Amino acid sequence: MKNKFLISAAFLLLMVLVLAFAGCLGSDDNATDANNTTVNNTTNGTNNTTNGTNNTTNGTNNTTNGTNNTTNGTNNTTNTVSTDNATYQAAKVDSVMIHLNSREIVATANITLTSGCQFVDKENATLTGNVSTDKTATGYVQLKTEGGVCTQELRPGFQDFNLGNIDQMEDGNYSVIINGVEAKFSISTDANRMKGILQTQ
Repeated sequence: MKNKFLISAAFLLLMVLVLAFAGCLGSDDNATDANNTTVNNTTNGTNNTTNGTNNTTNGTNNTTNGTNNTTNGTNNTTNTVSTDNATYQAAKVDSVMIHLNSREIVATANITLTSGCQFVDKENATLTGNVSTDKTATGYVQLKTEGGVCTQELRPGFQDFNLGNIDQMEDGNYSVIINGVEAKFSISTDANRMKGILQTQ
């Protein structure tokens, strides 16, 4: 009877040891699984970060494309011809005529325009010298050619220069030179004390 009790006790102790050992193994497996899960999650996190980096790279490419579009826009602006653009050059004067306009002596420079975009730049015409005191003066006139598509045509143009009031000028000989073309004239008083002009070339 005593032997049976010892055998039973030994069997129970053995079972306890087996169960305890099995429990230890299960704990190690769980820890291993937990570690694997952590590593996998970390790995996945790394992959997500990598994907995020790729997205950033794609974003950079989009920015580059945007830059290219801006460059193309700049080129289009450069290639567009604005009608506000204009070039200026000295006018070729064909002749200069002297005449009276309400007792004012006027020198008219006759100019031939060669296109529909070409005009006499009247705002910037200049006259140097005082005919009344110096007996001579020099005028300058230029042409303004606007940009764009123009028709080729010959058109008359002119520029007037006011030389002064004839009643305030002495009798004598005078001259005016406009863009290299000279016109001479004389002032004289008739028997009725009226002053007149006579152009001589």
